[in-house]
Amino acid sequence: MKLCSIIAYVSEYHIGYFLSRISYKISLICFFSYLELTDEQLETILNESEFEDEDSDTAEPFPEDLDHLCSTTSESEAEPEATPQPVQIATSLRRVRTRGGYRSRGRVLTRGGRAQRFPVTPENEELWGRRSFTKSMPHLQEPSYPSNNVNSEDLMKYLNEYIDDNLIDTIVQKTNQTSIEKTGRSINLTREECYIYFGITLLMACLPLSQIRIYWNQKYALPVITQAMTRDRYFLLRNSMKVVFDNDITMDMRKQDKLWKVRPLLDRILQGCKAQGRQQKISIDEMIIPFTGACPIRQYCPGKPHPTGMKAFVLANPNGLVCDLTIYQGKETFAYDNQFHLGENVVLKLTESLVPGHLIYFDRYFTTVRLADELAKRGLKCTGTIMKNRVPKEVINKIDDDKTLMRKGRGSCDVLVRNDGEVAFTKWMDNKSVLLLSTIHAAENFDDCRRYNRSTRQYLFVSRPEVIKEYNSNMGGVDLTDRLIAVCPSRARTRKWTVRFISHCLDLSITNSWIKFKQEQIEKGIRRHKIVQLREFKRLIAERLIEENLYREDDLLDDSGEPEERRNVKKRRPPIVPLPSKLRRKHGTDHLPEMLTTQSRCRNEGCSKKTSVKCLGCNLSLCLTAKRNCFKLFHNSD
Repeated sequence: MKLCSIIAYVSEYHIGYFLSRISYKISLICFFSYLELTDEQLETILNESEFEDEDSDTAEPFPEDLDHLCSTTSESEAEPEATPQPVQIATSLRRVRTRGGYRSRGRVLTRGGRAQRFPVTPENEELWGRRSFTKSMPHLQEPSYPSNNVNSEDLMKYLNEYIDDNLIDTIVQKTNQTSIEKTGRSINLTREECYIYFGITLLMACLPLSQIRIYWNQKYALPVITQAMTRDRYFLLRNSMKVVFDNDITMDMRKQDKLWKVRPLLDRILQGCKAQGRQQKISIDEMIIPFTGACPIRQYCPGKPHPTGMKAFVLANPNGLVCDLTIYQGKETFAYDNQFHLGENVVLKLTESLVPGHLIYFDRYFTTVRLADELAKRGLKCTGTIMKNRVPKEVINKIDDDKTLMRKGRGSCDVLVRNDGEVAFTKWMDNKSVLLLSTIHAAENFDDCRRYNRSTRQYLFVSRPEVIKEYNSNMGGVDLTDRLIAVCPSRARTRKWTVRFISHCLDLSITNSWIKFKQEQIEKGIRRHKIVQLREFKRLIAERLIEENLYREDDLLDDSGEPEERRNVKKRRPPIVPLPSKLRRKHGTDHLPEMLTTQSRCRNEGCSKKTSVKCLGCNLSLCLTAKRNCFKLFHNSD
């Protein structure tokens, strides 16, 4: 009855086109009101309908008594406990077309006689404009990062911040345990032998050869390597090195962490990196661990010096000191917040340990306006280049285009600042345009930089804003780390990604140790050319690892502390002595025989007798008797 009375009432005042459209909607409103629908349900049904209102300026007004008719009910239909609320129709309705139908714009119908409004930004308000951007330099909040300077001439103390006895004991235990599980017997790896293995690996990186086997070649063998470990033993340890016992890792743990095979090693390296001091200006960038074999986390990053390998995101000081890193394992690696994309989650993850007051620099892969606002909430400032598809449309339309800046000349720039004064876009023209977003720098201060002009083949000075200078000065920390690791990397060919990962962690530890050692030497006033360089630093540590664990004083003591006359160890294969060249053999001034108290096998070709005569020049045992004169035959052979 109520529905029919409404339709009849509307038909008296509105006929034709108005009746077919307006009365249809009024009927729906009253019908849904009779069903006691909520405001949200009523609004959803109206917005999803295919009805389209006329504009408020041209639509005929409703009768004044229409509200009274819609709100009245008969006494027989009214319920004493729950009376339906009256519905008032807003007279100003405007709908705009969308992909799924129509949506309301301005006011929408509600059941309480009051219209709700969507927040609409005034069209005349400029969000971005050419305003002044002056920001004061923030200060690191206290307590800042404690000083953990080593200040020691002992180079091993710098390395022990990343690799210590506990980590080596873990590797020894898991390696022997895995060997027993696979072959039924242990390879008897000890802590000393594990240190020797790492020392040989570092020494091979300092003195690179084309193949590992050449280091044990009779002609090119290095005594420091051949005396420490045999070739077969080195390859056995290299192929059997384990950081975890596979049976201890469940299937769920393997699915959650693709780096489970090297997780204890990575955690120890991260512990050493996070203990380092952080400068106020710090950068975030990508690092590639080169590897082209089968790997569950292998990535391809075009444009990198080594595009294929394992990708890591690194937080580093401008001097190259790595303070934190995380390995990319896939899309689910950084489940920090679903509202941020991968690059933003990386920055938010790496900056969790930073105190407010830092200035963070990153490239276009990470930069967004949303990330800048989120970092500002945490008390962190940022600067970075930005992709064009991440720039607001208002900024793209207002900021000078490339042709305009090119007409102004090389070194020209344009700046747009947000109305709250917190974010600034700076576009600078060099050989090509560069667009940066910053919350701390803009084009307020200028200096001159030297650039090469290809047309005139001369150097000229170009005006440069402050944001460009600061970005170039502080962004290259991770790239500097890559260059230092590439000086003498441990990248022998292998099919196991775990071997490459372990060697890269070893190189990273050495590089971080040298950067810290160099910084402390400079603070002491030592000149730079007198400081041990990276390759020499790495070689000295490698020799220390080999010699200190090969010739240990406690090896010569028994359980009571008294020296042993004879070591109860398995007889080892004698070290290989490299053979001299033919020209060296014929140089007779140094080749004199020496009589020894012990006998050794003759080294002349075709002779297998033992002799007590040794050549001083060649350092080889040769027969010198009345019946066998191998000494003469060896030095006169062609």
